[in-house]
Amino acid sequence: MSNEEKILQILEKHGELLSQLTKDVSGLKEDVSGLKEDVSGLKKEVSELRTDVDQLKEDSASMRETLTRVAVTQENIVLPRLSALAEGHAHLAETLAPKDRVDNLENDMVFMKTVVSSLADRLSKLEKAQ
Repeated sequence: MSNEEKILQILEKHGELLSQLTKDVSGLKEDVSGLKEDVSGLKKEVSELRTDVDQLKEDSASMRETLTRVAVTQENIVLPRLSALAEGHAHLAETLAPKDRVDNLENDMVFMKTVVSSLADRLSKLEKAQ
């Protein structure tokens, strides 16, 4: 084999290698293009997530403020009123007569009315008789 033939053979191998490298680079370019699209999509999603997180932070701050107001209202208004109501109920429970005592008094009143009515009738008859 002559030098020229060897050079041609080497050039053919380089051409094949160059062709293979060109295909590989083309494939890499496609992969990079796909990755760029993916990164662009991820950037958009991250941006949306940041917006959502900011909204959640605002909502959380608002809820925290509302919860604080409710706690203050409960402490300063509701609980004192409940305590006053409980004290009033306890006082009423102490001063009210028991139900059985009230029932007995009602029965005694019915009896007394009957006796008074009977006595009034007897008195009226006695006055007429005189």
